[in-house]
Amino acid sequence: MLPVGIARIRVVLYACQPMHSNAQPLAPLRTFAEARDWTIVAELIDMAPHEVPLTERPLRPRLIEFIDSGQTDGVVTSAWSSTEEKIRR
Repeated sequence: MLPVGIARIRVVLYACQPMHSNAQPLAPLRTFAEARDWTIVAELIDMAPHEVPLTERPLRPRLIEFIDSGQTDGVVTSAWSSTEEKIRR
């Protein structure tokens, strides 16, 4: 339980997986966020190969919308994501 006046961190879970995959890419992200008592405000899965740049993925505009509107404090994604890739425009 958080002290009075301290808000929980709001996050969007974001994963990318190839079409026709049976993987559960959000499960480890959900576990990570829940272990930190973060509030999950959205779960987004882009159905595209990992090689597709973030700027070309279909759900990128929705992810940016969450960030720009202040609806989220952060994005939780998996380790395979390039650290050099920028989410921001």
